[in-house]
Amino acid sequence: MADTKIKLNSTTWSVLFCVWIAQGTVQILQFGWGMMSPGIMEYLGTDIAQMGMVGGIGPWFSVLLTIPVTILAGRLNPHFAVALVIIILAIGQGLMAFATPETGVTLLVVGNIIAQIVNLAIPTLLATVKVKAVPAQKINLVNGIENMVQPIGQFIATMGMTALLTIAGGPVLGWKNVFYVICGILILAAILYYIIYGNGSKLTAGINAQVQGAGSSAGDEETWGHALLSAWKHKEVWLTSIAWPFTTLVWIAIFFYFPYYAQSVHGLSPALSGAIVAMIPLFSAIASATAPAITSKAGVDKPFICIWGIILPIVYLGMIMTSSVPVMFICSAIAGYGAYMWVPAAFSNLYKLGLSQKGVTMAIGTLYSFMAIGSAGAGTVVGALINIIGFKEALILSCFTPVVFGILQLFVPEMGRKWLDKVMAAQAAAAAQ
Repeated sequence: MADTKIKLNSTTWSVLFCVWIAQGTVQILQFGWGMMSPGIMEYLGTDIAQMGMVGGIGPWFSVLLTIPVTILAGRLNPHFAVALVIIILAIGQGLMAFATPETGVTLLVVGNIIAQIVNLAIPTLLATVKVKAVPAQKINLVNGIENMVQPIGQFIATMGMTALLTIAGGPVLGWKNVFYVICGILILAAILYYIIYGNGSKLTAGINAQVQGAGSSAGDEETWGHALLSAWKHKEVWLTSIAWPFTTLVWIAIFFYFPYYAQSVHGLSPALSGAIVAMIPLFSAIASATAPAITSKAGVDKPFICIWGIILPIVYLGMIMTSSVPVMFICSAIAGYGAYMWVPAAFSNLYKLGLSQKGVTMAIGTLYSFMAIGSAGAGTVVGALINIIGFKEALILSCFTPVVFGILQLFVPEMGRKWLDKVMAAQAAAAAQ
């Protein structure tokens, strides 16, 4: 079946974009945290150690609670569940804005924990909507757009947070207004999602165009425990989930540690070092936008996934080892592109396993739990290595982690367009008999 003949209607796109807007705005807060921290510390009278605790504790709660929260919220209709989770996310971010010198970092910690836990539940719950509404032939495209939204938010945070703080009232108090605005956007996105979704009847019917398998016929009667076990029976879920943190760890480490490294070792200005790092989310967005078309044209996904296990360590090392600013920019751009080029294909593979809607949700939940390990590890593991073996040496060692990702992905079967066309043709032939 030619994917060019399959279209998603405006209702489906609108529902997806409401959630993507929420995800993108959260990225602005998460990746603008470093620029907001000086003002927050001055206002609250805290130190860098306490701020590090605020930023580092949330991901570990995500590791432990993403799947339980997904199961709990998943008991609701996605019409209610997704909107509810976005509202809770807004509440968590809102609590952080109410922090005062009297409360210290307490509200920051509580709000960040709430936000981190439910933030990772959003894409897992959205998976249920995508299985319902997005045909398998379009899942790479949809996931490419979804993954493009996040680096756009990261780029805005990296390049625009200083301006946002100035507009919002200055670095000392402007961060509060930034949080308020983001909360308002989240609440608006949740309301629009709820209204547009309606009873779900106007969503593009995608379930009949999914890859069928033993578990795909399971309906609402399937328990979440059975869905989780069904997902865990697939080696693709484990290989992808275990591999993913090995790219997340170095990506986060470079994103947050490289500016200080470039300033302290090479004497670069904060603006210049920030501009170099900003190439990562910029080219990550470009990669997410172009990757689905490239892999669809080639007909295969696996080579475009595994190759980055070799290329990413080279360009990350290039950023650390060189003293040339142009080379830093080039390596950062390639790293940004490579960090996301494989994501739509690898992410979409979990939709092609013949799992039920709940099974796909559990597979995505498992993946995001492991992704949180990479995020948390970047702050704790790399931070510990810096204290043990030194700043530069710790960054160099982290640059090699994508090699593990590339090796593990070699054992994931090819599930690109050519494979999918054969599967769908076989299913159509079987149905016609």
